[in-house]
Amino acid sequence: MQLILLKYVGAIASNAVTTAKITDLNINNAKIADSSIEVGKVADSLKMKPIFKAYKSANTNLSSGVSTIVVYNGILYNPQSAYDASTGKFTVPSGSAGFYFIDICNRVTGSSGLSFKGATTGLVVNGSNEDYFSHSYTNSSSTGNFNNDQIGLTTIRELAVGDEVQGRINLTVTTGTPILVGSSAPSGGAVTRFSMFRLIGV
Repeated sequence: MQLILLKYVGAIASNAVTTAKITDLNINNAKIADSSIEVGKVADSLKMKPIFKAYKSANTNLSSGVSTIVVYNGILYNPQSAYDASTGKFTVPSGSAGFYFIDICNRVTGSSGLSFKGATTGLVVNGSNEDYFSHSYTNSSSTGNFNNDQIGLTTIRELAVGDEVQGRINLTVTTGTPILVGSSAPSGGAVTRFSMFRLIGV
């Protein structure tokens, strides 16, 4: 007859199960309760940040045919303080290199009797013009053809730590004064705005 001896080990002591005692890849979704992982426990590299959204708070007269950096001076959100509302410049902070989703929208209009040729919203990275979206007007001999048009640009750009990103506008008119439209009440719709966030899983 074979005699088998069993040893009673009792309850597992507190703090007895360490990281080294858990086999790699041995904890799966079935062992994690729904909604049990808090945002604070997720690594920054897995979060869509930095993130910000800014708007222009008032109308600004522009010079025809001149590419102008837009200072979106109103902040809707800017939790990492990566956007500077005094310069209109977003700077990629340390540890946040990667691909970014960028959205710029400029609303443009003009003085009475305006006659214009075109409008361009552009992206400026480290002082150099990059992506842009232009709209040309064929009836430039007419007046009143430039009334609260929104010229938007949406793009994705790979950025390194320290890169600086800004939005710009260029309006060309034959008569009248081109105007970049601001909004004093962004809750009703920020018509001229600039926003960015870092993509994850790319």
